[in-house]
Amino acid sequence: MDSRSQRISILSVLLLCLAGLRPAQAQTDSTPPTLRLLYTSSVQGKLHDCGCKHHPLGGLARRAALLDDLSTDASKTIVFDGGNLLPSPRSAENGHAADFASLSAEMGYDVVGVGAREIAQGLPDDLGPARESGLRFVSANLDGAAIEPFAILRRGAQRVALTSVVSPASAAEARDGVAAGDPATVLARLLPQMREKADLVVLSCAMNLEDTEALLRALPDEARPDLAIVSEGGTHLATSRVVASVPVVAANSMGKYLGQVDFHRGSDGGWQASSTLHPLELSRPEDAEIAAAVDRIGIQ
Repeated sequence: MDSRSQRISILSVLLLCLAGLRPAQAQTDSTPPTLRLLYTSSVQGKLHDCGCKHHPLGGLARRAALLDDLSTDASKTIVFDGGNLLPSPRSAENGHAADFASLSAEMGYDVVGVGAREIAQGLPDDLGPARESGLRFVSANLDGAAIEPFAILRRGAQRVALTSVVSPASAAEARDGVAAGDPATVLARLLPQMREKADLVVLSCAMNLEDTEALLRALPDEARPDLAIVSEGGTHLATSRVVASVPVVAANSMGKYLGQVDFHRGSDGGWQASSTLHPLELSRPEDAEIAAAVDRIGIQ
């Protein structure tokens, strides 16, 4: 190698280091992922854009079109909502909660975490129309609720566990006999069980970013997930941050963003994750069938 080529090679490695990437990781970004996770959270039943004055984003039909575009290999793709997918019973959107749930199921959501809005809607007993949509709800720390603590999905040779936790305060509107256990205590017991059944564990936290980070730090090493999603509040993260060795992502709120995490599995069995946040600009195309269904519902 001549001196000029050697200088270019050294400079390339330095640039990669400054960007926080190892050369091997940079190469995986151009290769198909082992698994792709597409996720939303805190959508709050929004059918249309957020109505924001300065930069409106969102819309169910736009999200449906983008989900279809990004699900290029269904055998490697999981669609997950981390929680607060449904509207609040006190919101203007509440009248179409059942329709919204049915359209979300039609769009291919595999699993939905439970947030404060699902509890307010009556989960697990009175969500009849949403349950009938075929959506699969999970929550690790709802005591007294007839709901799965986690879901195991198989994509090719990989098994993926998805679960969610809510803060105890979120269960204040739950029916008698249902309460939220301490998330750290529950996950310390449950997550190692998930590890025995899955190659990758994804946790959604129906709490704000600060509380999510505190929870991850409180967990023992063996009870930490491979990815954590913040599914409460207005947080959205353009790139993941790492807390207690766990990548943390967020795509809140009101359906303005769609999150994407591509996982590459190395020869040592470890995972590398790269995240992308897609803002749903009004210029994005819409899925024609979902757009027609939204128009029939007629709620702005």
